[in-house]
Amino acid sequence: MRQRSRSGRVRTLAKGILIALACLAAGFAVTAWRIWSYDASSPGATADAAIVLGGSTWDGVPSPSFAARIDHGVDLYSQGRVAKLILTGGIGPGEQVPLAEAARDYAAGKGVPIEAMILEPWSRITVENLAYAKQLAADHGLASFIVVSDPLHMKRAMRIAEDLGLNAVPSATPRSRIVGRKAKLRFLLRETWFYIWHVGVGRHMPVRHRPTRQ
Repeated sequence: MRQRSRSGRVRTLAKGILIALACLAAGFAVTAWRIWSYDASSPGATADAAIVLGGSTWDGVPSPSFAARIDHGVDLYSQGRVAKLILTGGIGPGEQVPLAEAARDYAAGKGVPIEAMILEPWSRITVENLAYAKQLAADHGLASFIVVSDPLHMKRAMRIAEDLGLNAVPSATPRSRIVGRKAKLRFLLRETWFYIWHVGVGRHMPVRHRPTRQ
């Protein structure tokens, strides 16, 4: 009788674990779908500035993916939809210069005046990109924003922007260099995990303090 009772408890526990895992998998899948199907376009939207989220560099030059983000920011500026570009990103592992400085040089080569660009050269992650950009924007009297990044990054970026109280709309680059099924799947899985982390834990954590000077 005891053996049966113990076996019953084990089966109940196993069922509970399976149900919990199924719920977690379903939640992950739903979040992934929301990221995949997120409408990251804002046709005709205007703002004080575009916040171009950081990426990576190759030998001090924006990688193709990062360059595509900067290109879209340049397009927004050239179309008169924003008056300023806030270029974000510090020095990551293996980087030679802050991402923001590499982005400035790249955008300047595309015809954007230096005075139209604001650099945020300290951040390492998306939440810091946006938090520090918000602080710099306040220093320059900027109050509305278009957030620029890759399409699959935009859902999380906009959730962070909302949590930070930014008055912002999304505008994903139409020339994202994240192409191919495998590359998109890897990016989607990564973004899904980071989105869940941010909603559950990250948004409650303090942002690393920004240096007062470059």
